[in-house]
Amino acid sequence: MRKVLFIFLLTVLLAACGGSGQSAANMEPHGDYDLTNESDDARIINEVLVDDENFKMVLISVEHTTLGPSKGQNHAKMYLENKTDTEISVSGLNVLVDGVEMREFDFFTVIYEQESDTEILRTYDFDGDLPKIEKSLALDVIVSDYDTYDDIGNYEIDIEF
Repeated sequence: MRKVLFIFLLTVLLAACGGSGQSAANMEPHGDYDLTNESDDARIINEVLVDDENFKMVLISVEHTTLGPSKGQNHAKMYLENKTDTEISVSGLNVLVDGVEMREFDFFTVIYEQESDTEILRTYDFDGDLPKIEKSLALDVIVSDYDTYDDIGNYEIDIEF
């Protein structure tokens, strides 16, 4: 009886310590990026957020860091793929981290035709009140033709992790 109880408790303990996610080495990326290159402090998400005929966006990882000129930063690393034959601009608006609106953030890039790249959404903490990116991320993503400014797509991203 003690052996059975010991094995049961050991199994429960190992399951609790193992967490619910896979390791980066066991995950298949959804684009041209390497999950094993993420920092040790990054939380690997590896989830497709947008995938249509014009554009693909994958949330690779999220991380809170104290590096940089501010009191802290949240990083959300994204894989972006341009499926069009034109140069596109990708930008973000209305960024929420764990339900809190971010007024200080960077997210803008230009991607040439039929290319892909990774970009980091950065939110900054200048006041000492930045929530760590732990539960969710929401933002509006605008994709437009870089030369004509014509809209290619508008996407409302809202992800819980």
